[in-house]
Amino acid sequence: MAILSGLIIVLSIIAVLAVGASVTAYAVKRKVRSFSRQAFGTDSFLEGLNKNSEALADTPKSVSDMTRVLEPSIMRDFPDMNIEEFMNKMKIALCSSLEAIEKKNAALIKNGSDDLKAQIQTYIEDLNGREITEYFDGVRIHKTGISNYEKRNGLCVISMQAAFECIWYLSKNDKVTAGSDKIKTQFKYEVKMAYVQDIEKLDNNSNNTQRTAFAVNCPNCGAAVPTLGEKYCIYCGAGILEIHAKVWKINSVKKVN
Repeated sequence: MAILSGLIIVLSIIAVLAVGASVTAYAVKRKVRSFSRQAFGTDSFLEGLNKNSEALADTPKSVSDMTRVLEPSIMRDFPDMNIEEFMNKMKIALCSSLEAIEKKNAALIKNGSDDLKAQIQTYIEDLNGREITEYFDGVRIHKTGISNYEKRNGLCVISMQAAFECIWYLSKNDKVTAGSDKIKTQFKYEVKMAYVQDIEKLDNNSNNTQRTAFAVNCPNCGAAVPTLGEKYCIYCGAGILEIHAKVWKINSVKKVN
């Protein structure tokens, strides 16, 4: 009789625990559904996550656009500059750099300095060493804006940020190892364009490529023009054509996290 009473007690405890677990599970499910409904507008948490991923894939990154603030300073220093033309030049440099990475050919970079081409070539060699190909398919630029303008040690640098989308992925042995070959990815990159205003003032730490990449010579006597803002050659007195658009070069293209 005592054994039977004990068995009944044990079974009762198990039943209570089962009911408690069921109630707890139900409560948890209700909370998950409630959260999912508030966060994603659907009772299914998994469906909500999928919708959120799709929304992120379609939402462009924000950029630091200080164009209106910085343009007066740039135009004061370079009154002949066409801002729109330079922005297009930077977009071309960005897209051609991505193409160069995908096709593993640094020579495809347009408007880039020798220094930038060397940087991209080093990156390509790293991909080759790992037997990886990086793809940027269907690049579509959403927003651009000048994010910074600085002058130091004879060098002027304009920084532009660009938000764009594309199908991005890494592939090894015909298998996708990162990203997706079906879902879009949103990116933000920064492109820097440099102009050597006075080559004699460049920081002593500047590499030789940077010091010579923007060199300009007098069209009359062939002498180097140390200060590119000069209207006349300091050696022969000949007039120097304003060639800002030819002298500015893209020297950096980097992803902004």
